[in-house]
Amino acid sequence: MCDTTFGFGENDAYFVECPSRRCMCSETAATGSNALPPGMVESLNDGDVARGLQIAFAPGGGFMFVFYQPGSRGVRLQTSKLPTALATWLFEEDSTGESQRDFKNLQVSIHATKPDSYWAADGKMFMWKGIPVKLG
Repeated sequence: MCDTTFGFGENDAYFVECPSRRCMCSETAATGSNALPPGMVESLNDGDVARGLQIAFAPGGGFMFVFYQPGSRGVRLQTSKLPTALATWLFEEDSTGESQRDFKNLQVSIHATKPDSYWAADGKMFMWKGIPVKLG
């Protein structure tokens, strides 16, 4: 089995990573401007990302990206422009200041055109909003 991180975003953005390859859309064909959200591009270009674990793109340039940092500095969650309730849940801390989320097992899916429609789980807890009634 091959662990693969895969996501599609707006403006033909995509990110794919498996143990042997990292492939991403760095610019749109129409404009030549960057298709990936700016904060994500900076982390990738600065060498902050050793390996991507999970990615979800949101409308309006939003994203959620979980990745291993180089040099065994641990797992990092990076987000931008997510629905407030989802961002709050992702960064929830316990009384000692430790994250309530298990970033290594985090899974998030955000509707491509409806930012307030999403599902998230981390193996211990889950949340959703705006998903079809049959799924809820």
